Amino acid sequence: MWWVFRLFGHENVSILDGGLRLWALHNYELSSQMPDFAKEKFTINLNKDLIRDYAAIQKNMSSPSEQVVDCRSSEEFNSVNEQGIANHIPGAKNVAYNDLFDKENGRFKDRQELLELFEENNVDLSKPMVASCLTGMTACSLAFAAHLTGKSSVPVYYGSWTEFSKKRSN
Repeated sequence: MWWVFRLFGHENVSILDGGLRLWALHNYELSSQMPDFAKEKFTINLNKDLIRDYAAIQKNMSSPSEQVVDCRSSEEFNSVNEQGIANHIPGAKNVAYNDLFDKENGRFKDRQELLELFEENNVDLSKPMVASCLTGMTACSLAFAAHLTGKSSVPVYYGSWTEFSKKRSN
């Protein structure tokens, strides 16, 4: 949801790092009461810099200006289809979604660990990047992980591999 809120122009967004499970584990207050908020009008201000479509990815393949980073598992990323064609966008790099998190507590890894993870996977955070995955959902977590390192504006290829794999064969 962090990325979606930002896409629609709402920048003041927080994430419960570690999720509700970790919150409860630390015995922080929980309630089943529905909060009563005053209604406000929200004006959508679409930030087109945060989204990529198939045409943008095709253009980037012809004239690379952004690193495409896929956060599917390395097994999915490195697999091939029946015709022997790689199951990822040509030229894409891979940083697996599960590697973004501390296995002990489910929180995002700290900034230094994330920087090392990106570097180990040949992602140069000083250069523009686009986050991708299977359907565009987990790519939002990759964009957030890059945000935690100081990279503030990482677009998501919302169609991701599902769209790309269908359109490239047509």
